[in-house]
Amino acid sequence: MNIRPVQTGPVYRCWVCQRPAAGIMDFRTAMGGPTVLDRYADYIGYLDLDRICRQQMHPSRVARLGNLVTPLHFPKGCTVEERIQAIQDAVQFLLEQPQENLADQMMREIARIIHLVYVGTIHPDKAMGLVRLILTMKAEEMEVRHEMSMVW
Repeated sequence: MNIRPVQTGPVYRCWVCQRPAAGIMDFRTAMGGPTVLDRYADYIGYLDLDRICRQQMHPSRVARLGNLVTPLHFPKGCTVEERIQAIQDAVQFLLEQPQENLADQMMREIARIIHLVYVGTIHPDKAMGLVRLILTMKAEEMEVRHEMSMVW
């Protein structure tokens, strides 16, 4: 049985210490140029961790599907084929995650953002942007899940 932690964005946290991440850097930006994994770039990202997490070398690479992420680990010295298999396994795991009722999931995420504004963690303008992002990503996530279930 494959058990991995999963986070649902757009608000993500460090896997180790739970400090908030600033978001997700896409694979192409993080790599700064072409790589042999570019074909899978849409399914790989990096949590934009704070300075302390980076200094302590907390893991940031994730497999992503819509706004779901799970850690993505490549063992030291592994082959390209092993990396591709790790990506495919992680995305398959995300595909198998139960889908909450879309309305309930959106309400939960929006409530979390409202709470962050209330306690002063994020600015109301940023919160509005995140709410817009949630609404956009939910529609895209449903489309991506459908497409991936046909391909994977």
